[in-house]
Amino acid sequence: MNKIKPRILPRSILDILICLPVMIIQMLLLFVAPMLIVFLLTGNEILALSMFLVVWGFFLLGGVRYLLVDENGILLRRVVGSPRFISWDELESVEISSPLHTIIYGWLWPPIPAREMTYSLSAYEHVQFIYGGGKRVFFPPKQTQEFLSLVCNYKAQALTKPSI
Repeated sequence: MNKIKPRILPRSILDILICLPVMIIQMLLLFVAPMLIVFLLTGNEILALSMFLVVWGFFLLGGVRYLLVDENGILLRRVVGSPRFISWDELESVEISSPLHTIIYGWLWPPIPAREMTYSLSAYEHVQFIYGGGKRVFFPPKQTQEFLSLVCNYKAQALTKPSI
């Protein structure tokens, strides 16, 4: 079993400049807006702050911490919440996503549930998995090429394994 951790840090200054506006939009829509709505409905500052903390906690605890890759497939592990398992036979494709594709389909649309649930500050070299009839999930491995080789090897082994 191979444990694959995500790349968190930006890859360049350009990466920071690309990601910063997106992060601001996400913060406003996903964290600040619910807090403001609660405040406008209740007038209670503590309740509004509590809403912010609940949403923030949900994202911190529900985010993908790492992947486990083995002969059965890929398991996306979280602190809280059910892990997502993608078996080799349901995996349709694995490819490096462009930064724009990652931002639009991994981070922004649809906002809930997000397709990319790590805390990555980089839009570059995210891997997109397409599985189960067109479902998508994104992950930014620390070492992208090594990860892709690992996935290709396991997928090839699974395809050549005789069924019982």
